[in-house]
Amino acid sequence: MSPLIEGDPATAGDRADLQHLVGALSSILSVARQAFKVYDAEKAREDAQFHLEAAYVAWKRKHGIERVERDTLDWTRMMVATKAQFQALEKAKRAERYARGRLSAIILWYREGGAA
Repeated sequence: MSPLIEGDPATAGDRADLQHLVGALSSILSVARQAFKVYDAEKAREDAQFHLEAAYVAWKRKHGIERVERDTLDWTRMMVATKAQFQALEKAKRAERYARGRLSAIILWYREGGAA
């Protein structure tokens, strides 16, 4: 019979063990939550990349252009027309880098005894 389950008074050692376990699980959950954030950020970046590429294709189709060379007038026009999609991709890339950095920091903290 465990005193923690049966309602009997727990010893100080039992309480300390339980607190340690709860702390460790909480830390592991922090790592997992941040891993989900990284996953979500990756998917958001992939979506933003898709939308930018689709905007490029749509612009070229609209203007009857098969290929746009860099540093040309058409390139500049296409960049202006797709500026919102480009900015959305850049924002998604920053969010992904931030999420990855946070995950690395949390893992480092955990490995250095943050769960103890």
